[in-house]
Amino acid sequence: MFGRKGPPQGAPGGQGRPGGGGPRRPGGQAKGPAQAARPQQAAQQPAADEPPQIERSSVRLSEVVNCLYDGKDAFFRYVHTVADVMSEAPEYLTMDDKIRDGREFIQKHGVQDVPVVDEEKNKQGVILKRHFVGMVSKRLVARMFSANVGTLAQTDRDDAFLNEGLAALIRLCRDVSTVEPSTSIHTAVEILFEQNLDSLPVVTTKANGDRTLIGLVTKGELISCFVRMESLRRARNVRPKGVRIMDVMRGQKGSLPTEILLDSAMVKVADIMREQPITVKVDDPISRAIALMQENEIRYIPVIDKNELVGLISDYDIASNLPPPEPEMIARRGEEKKFLDNLFLVDTQDKACAAALNYKISSAMTEDPIAEGSETRWLEVAELLYNSGSGDIGAVPVIDDNTERICGMVTEREILGIVQTLGKMMGSANR
Repeated sequence: MFGRKGPPQGAPGGQGRPGGGGPRRPGGQAKGPAQAARPQQAAQQPAADEPPQIERSSVRLSEVVNCLYDGKDAFFRYVHTVADVMSEAPEYLTMDDKIRDGREFIQKHGVQDVPVVDEEKNKQGVILKRHFVGMVSKRLVARMFSANVGTLAQTDRDDAFLNEGLAALIRLCRDVSTVEPSTSIHTAVEILFEQNLDSLPVVTTKANGDRTLIGLVTKGELISCFVRMESLRRARNVRPKGVRIMDVMRGQKGSLPTEILLDSAMVKVADIMREQPITVKVDDPISRAIALMQENEIRYIPVIDKNELVGLISDYDIASNLPPPEPEMIARRGEEKKFLDNLFLVDTQDKACAAALNYKISSAMTEDPIAEGSETRWLEVAELLYNSGSGDIGAVPVIDDNTERICGMVTEREILGIVQTLGKMMGSANR
């Protein structure tokens, strides 16, 4: 095995920012198989609409244990709908909160996305309804702040922006995909995979179109649940050789039973990695990384120097190193026309933006990223991704054990692709 080269450097693929405190709403814990840690729960939750009755799969623990012991798939046998895995009563921000609150909340709790709601209150201040409005992402928040925020160089302009309402950010993240508790887990995985999302708000929709936030499904929670079940199942299973997961995803399934086929297709990280990944050089400008991310709809790119892996650059790194866009530009923008369009919103006529686009990638990348050898078991890499805490490791470059050159990439999206493929095959096998 090639081994891990070094510790993660701060936030996903890049420099971390100082943490901060933050107010928060009542938290909750997942009631399905994936129990994700939530921020500390408040003492009392204001009265609101009666929570909807949510139907969940009725599963006995002994059934799951027997299934795993017999070497059978357990995830899709017992996880059927979003209600089975979502975190209930997620913490949220409101339209009354400031951009400062959003920044502090994300830093304090280490989350990738925060739901935003519009609270409807009576004269006594009791919350009657919580209308879902949108999501604010860690990457978008990083994009909106100048490098001076939190330092002695912070300006009056920075202070003014920090005290603006969250509506300024919501303009850039409208039309957020949502699911309902009864939505099939296959559909939720499909949305997360196809749209390259980190989380999905779970809402109930009324006849008048009002959407009430009741939960959250995150990519990390899904992967954690799936991988842990797979680890237990494979401890009892015998795996034949000779098939790659990429062949399965292309429809070249053969006639083997689903579980045996996937066991044969997924052994090493080389079986699931994205082969021949796009790379950039340390001296390339940041503008090249932006163009490659948007063109290929990817969020992480390995950085090489003389054909050797020396770094990793992410969309978060780039967002953190671009000057914040002018409020006038934000006001004119809405739905993204292409991948990461709003995140990389820049005025090329502005001198500061033009200069930032020409910064060398070496100035923004994470140096000496954790990497794995191509013979490493894929479950080890999956566990590394979901055990990294608050998304500190979002991608793992793969090094060929023979040539010691980069030969692939594994992100949470590749792991989610496995879940998606298994779901499709299980559905076909059960018809």
